[in-house]
Amino acid sequence: MKYILNTVKVLAFLLVFSATAQQAPNYALYKYNLNIINPAYAGSNGFSQLSLNMRSQWVGVQDAPETQTINYNGMLTEKVGFGMNVQRDNVFITNEYNVYADFSYKLDVADGMELFLGLKAGGTFLDIEFEKLGNATDPLLNTNVSEFNPNFGAGAYLKGEKFFVTLSTPKILQTDRYDEDGANSTASDEMHIYAGGGYTFDVSDNVMITPSVMGRYVGGSPFSVDISATARFMDRFEVGANYRLDDSVAGIAYFDIADWVGLGYAYERNISDVSDFNDGSHGIMVRFNMNGGGDDEEMMEESTDE
Repeated sequence: MKYILNTVKVLAFLLVFSATAQQAPNYALYKYNLNIINPAYAGSNGFSQLSLNMRSQWVGVQDAPETQTINYNGMLTEKVGFGMNVQRDNVFITNEYNVYADFSYKLDVADGMELFLGLKAGGTFLDIEFEKLGNATDPLLNTNVSEFNPNFGAGAYLKGEKFFVTLSTPKILQTDRYDEDGANSTASDEMHIYAGGGYTFDVSDNVMITPSVMGRYVGGSPFSVDISATARFMDRFEVGANYRLDDSVAGIAYFDIADWVGLGYAYERNISDVSDFNDGSHGIMVRFNMNGGGDDEEMMEESTDE
């Protein structure tokens, strides 16, 4: 009975593992962490930021996906940005670590408008601990897997005073994630293409509303679209909502505790059939403005004057 149960678990695991939708976690808080998917975002704020993210997906489901991310981005020079991303994904018997460095270059394309072009390079450390299944007689289920897959990505980020447009592919190479016998690939990475943008409307001196959209295309998977809207009050805190087409809805909140630190939270609830088997997903983010935060233009003036 235990062998049958483990076999069923492995089949379910391989189904999730090979599904391209699970290869890159969705974030309801994506607009606060754009350099995870777009290297061109690195340094676009004009000052350094460090973000810590934790996401628990499908609460109530044993061995459901868990994601932790540390990402940094800032300016090396007036024109060159730099970023680092370390992301850990854990689901069932797998641990996956994505480690990438980002570089961007700024072009002044018009008055008040900047175009950033970026490159991302790094790779994925993958560990599959089949031994945790215990007493499996099938060789496929008792041999652990540990490997490294290098990759690179590219992106463009156009930023104006009130809007942004983003286009990127964080992983260009289609690499084998798990190869059973050196010939037959059980699962592989697919190229992800992200495209989106947003615009900020001034409702009053103390209220700004920013609608945004983010689309994701992956070969062999349904096209994914996130539609979001946030309202910022007193230039201090934000509340909003996110709708992922035919998949989920989420509530979003972000609060600037001080000029140098902010806290974000998102609760996501599936609206597909998956909702019958979980209690939703939680996302928490802590973001540090390493140069004290403040207005982007002021920070750029300070950095160029020094």
